[in-house]
Amino acid sequence: MQNKIKPVSNYPAKVRILTPTHVGAGSHKNWQNGIDFFYKNGFIYVVDSRKLYKILDETPARGSMSALDVYTNYLANRKLDKIEQLIREIDIDFEEIARLKFNDVNPDKEIQTLIRTGKGVPMLPGSSIKGAIRSAVFSHLLREKRIDPRDFHEKYTEKDLLGSFSNDIMRFIRVYDAEILQTEISLISLFNLYKYGKDWESDYKDGGLCTVESFIPNATGDFRIDIAAGLLNLIEQGKKRDVLPPNMQQIWHSANPIKFLFKIINEHTRRHLKKEIQFFEQYNQAEDSELIIEKLEELQALTQNENTAILRMSYGSGFHAITGDWRFSNHTSTIDNPDDKNWVYSQSTRRKEPARYKSRRIADNRDLFACMGFVELSLR
Repeated sequence: MQNKIKPVSNYPAKVRILTPTHVGAGSHKNWQNGIDFFYKNGFIYVVDSRKLYKILDETPARGSMSALDVYTNYLANRKLDKIEQLIREIDIDFEEIARLKFNDVNPDKEIQTLIRTGKGVPMLPGSSIKGAIRSAVFSHLLREKRIDPRDFHEKYTEKDLLGSFSNDIMRFIRVYDAEILQTEISLISLFNLYKYGKDWESDYKDGGLCTVESFIPNATGDFRIDIAAGLLNLIEQGKKRDVLPPNMQQIWHSANPIKFLFKIINEHTRRHLKKEIQFFEQYNQAEDSELIIEKLEELQALTQNENTAILRMSYGSGFHAITGDWRFSNHTSTIDNPDDKNWVYSQSTRRKEPARYKSRRIADNRDLFACMGFVELSLR
């Protein structure tokens, strides 16, 4: 009796946060100081609005007006400083009405929040993980086909490597959301390069950049990866090759597809990290550059473990990571020779110029100073 091919293999997986990671819920969900959160005695209190409104409604303020009436009036007129003053006058116990509490961070007026499930649980969307995997697969195929990145757009399209909509390789991979409970507030600094005479040197933008809610390093979440390698084999046996992805054998020729996928991801991330380390070593003038390099080297060592996959994703991962990091052999070449295929607006010259890709978002979390968005995938 022949063994039946299982069309779809299901892999229970786990994601572990390695450096602060943020996938935003959108600006309309951001927490506003004086409305969604308050800062007191070194703590950020994200309040339960219903509990806050109940206390305000039961507290007299001016004549027949309740504190809730005054609060609503201030809110309608965007007098947020007045709201904070009102709350302090009432002396509300934030411990009683807080749904979240963070410490040791003095935030901006706005905190960019993580995306959440319908029940309010922070999550790492499967679509974000899959997008980062797609970049690694694309980079792998580019190298396997020995395509010169400089020739890609002139001679090829993404369809030549990944397939069209109907037979795209990534249609045969499904990644589910991972719920992760442990979050913190990260202050984001902008590591940037500035021209001093003829040379470029690194420093930080004055005043920082922004404040975000991020997943805490070493926090974990369970999810699932489905790979339809068996379905591809059935299609191939049925001689319906037009339905197959064009480069299926470069991805699924292993008896263990998830292990081979991890190998592809690690090789891609290892190359990316090597180029990032070289960038920070060359432009090491900014304070704490050695800490950034040290953390990147730790991550680079993790890519040698064949049972896990180190992936970079989401907010703060930078131009090279977000675009698949296949166009440039290093991360320093565009500083002196800007990318004439991508023109961006320059604040200093107030006109569009070729991009240099000279900035990095760095999470400054007291005991950690690191590039953002590195996670570890493993099987459970």
